[in-house]
Amino acid sequence: RKGIFVIDRGGDGEPTFNFFLDQKADFLIRINANRLLLNEGIPVTFSIPSRLPFNLRKTLGKRHPNISFDWQTVKLPHREESLTLLMVRNFQDRQPIFLLTSRPVPTLKDAAFLIDAYFERWQIEESFRFLKQQLHLEKFLIRNFRAIQRFFFILCIAWGFLARFLRLKRFQKLLEWLSFSFPKKKIKFLYYQWFRGLQFLLTLFHTLL
Repeated sequence: RKGIFVIDRGGDGEPTFNFFLDQKADFLIRINANRLLLNEGIPVTFSIPSRLPFNLRKTLGKRHPNISFDWQTVKLPHREESLTLLMVRNFQDRQPIFLLTSRPVPTLKDAAFLIDAYFERWQIEESFRFLKQQLHLEKFLIRNFRAIQRFFFILCIAWGFLARFLRLKRFQKLLEWLSFSFPKKKIKFLYYQWFRGLQFLLTLFHTLL
């Protein structure tokens, strides 16, 4: 099955929609509540109830917060393609989330899969944050563009090596245990757990030597 482009609110714009629809590429884009969409020629209202009929946790069986959702078929005013508007409410957030996708949604699980895909994309943001904070992606003294490219390349190799190394289950468990030996707070993102555990392990080796 083809992949799908998952984009946050920055992608809510006519050029983005036209590009993906012209290329016949699947997309899932978070849109603003003032976006004009049509359902059978009638403008869609973005005023939705506080609780929607379907529950994400019950549908997927995953550890999602209490999220309810619904969906309907819509069109953009200037296009003929049928799209799907996913309406999502998180009980911890007052503002609902609206997602527009080019992928057909014939079943409840199809809708839940797309919503789950949107929430999973935040792991990408965490990955970039990890690169910046732990591997100091933005802290370099070089100014030559080719040198900066080489620096990024070496950094990505180091991260790839770390990720490959951490696929060893026993080593994973060891680093997770070390990262929580003296925890100030629980760290959910795995790379932070492993990095803190690795730092503790290397510091211990340095002290012993």
